[in-house]
Amino acid sequence: HKPGVFFYEGEEGIEQVLNDSLESKTEIYTYADVEAVTSNLKAINARYAKERDKRGLKKKVIVADTEFNRRFFMDYDKTITEIRYMNKDFYQFKTGMQIYDGKISYQVLELDRKLGIIIHDPNIYQMHKLLFEFIWSKLQQVY
Repeated sequence: HKPGVFFYEGEEGIEQVLNDSLESKTEIYTYADVEAVTSNLKAINARYAKERDKRGLKKKVIVADTEFNRRFFMDYDKTITEIRYMNKDFYQFKTGMQIYDGKISYQVLELDRKLGIIIHDPNIYQMHKLLFEFIWSKLQQVY
């Protein structure tokens, strides 16, 4: 009755954690530090995004409301990716999180420390899913 917790290190570990969500049967909910991703994992993220697009996996993403993020998502395919912006003062971390298919994954995205974690537990998943949906409902929709 213990949650499954898996740790991965380095860029390969981060890629393995991201790719796990490509098998999701549910919509993916994401908190992302886009600047950290683009500066530390640009090639990995490009491969991941291309494969997610190919599979048509829907995603909701919460990011900091910055000029950088607004430019980054300007040309994103809105049919499979919805974006909402959170006040940047509440969003200061170099970590990504994905909530999907009964799992939570974290990606620590510091230049000198890259770490991926997957937690597979229905109660932890449900808690994070509901928290994401609550925050999502309070943020302004962007078209």
